[in-house]
Amino acid sequence: MSNLLVQNIKHTNGTTAQTVDSSGRVVTPARPAFLAYNTTDNWINYAHGARRDLIWNATKFNIGSHFDTSTYKFTCPVAGIYYFHCWTYSGSNTNYIYLLLNDAEKQTSLNANDASETNHMTAIVQCSASDVVHTGYLGGSDSSTNVYSNNSEQWSGFEGYLLG
Repeated sequence: MSNLLVQNIKHTNGTTAQTVDSSGRVVTPARPAFLAYNTTDNWINYAHGARRDLIWNATKFNIGSHFDTSTYKFTCPVAGIYYFHCWTYSGSNTNYIYLLLNDAEKQTSLNANDASETNHMTAIVQCSASDVVHTGYLGGSDSSTNVYSNNSEQWSGFEGYLLG
């Protein structure tokens, strides 16, 4: 049996790709990941009747800077399997969250319960390098198509990361 004894794995340019600590925990500090939210501290109206892009204009973290807070979209830096999760606290009795991959619907979540509930949508998606992922929202037939944000990810947010 052989052992490979390393503490860091680095690219030839010196960027650390992986670290193994003395307890055997593996850390990948350059793995693309983000947690986005909206800075509005109130209800955001998404105009009834059509799917609209959800607005995520700030991030708690954005490893690799692949999430764009001006377009509300994530661009995959490398091909791989990615995990995405979106949640919205909505005033609409019926509402949908969409995950879009290159503007095509990839995953949909329907909340058909009473208003003022949180809708969750989770997806594991195989992506190519340069694929663009973002979220959309559609309120139901009632007139309230609002999503609540309190200037944090507590009520509504969008997150994702490279699984491998």
